[in-house]
Amino acid sequence: MIRVLVADDQAIVRDGLVTLLGLLDDLEIVGRPPTARSCQTPPSWCSPSMPTTPRSPARCFPQFTARERGVLTLIAEARSNAEIAAELFLGVSTVTSHVNAIFAKMPARDKAQAIALALDSTSDADL
Repeated sequence: MIRVLVADDQAIVRDGLVTLLGLLDDLEIVGRPPTARSCQTPPSWCSPSMPTTPRSPARCFPQFTARERGVLTLIAEARSNAEIAAELFLGVSTVTSHVNAIFAKMPARDKAQAIALALDSTSDADL
């Protein structure tokens, strides 16, 4: 079961997210603070698996290394592994290893889902 903390400054957005996420059997809404700022330090009783508030990849996915966050940012730009490798001066097999590590650390089965999760968890300015 994935535990989610839904935070947004706009009540209509927050309520809409809670309604939509409530339709999924494998998600549990553990909190819905009235502002995104109040979510920065969620209460200890809530312990969400992944907060749904606009944050940079570094804050939203703190378990990623700096290199994995860089790869995730380039994945979000729809770059291929070969393009990411060239951009970061890495081998394609190294990029593939980073992509696999990203998938192991977030609930994503493929690049499209990783992009969706990253975009849902960050603002456009952060990517």
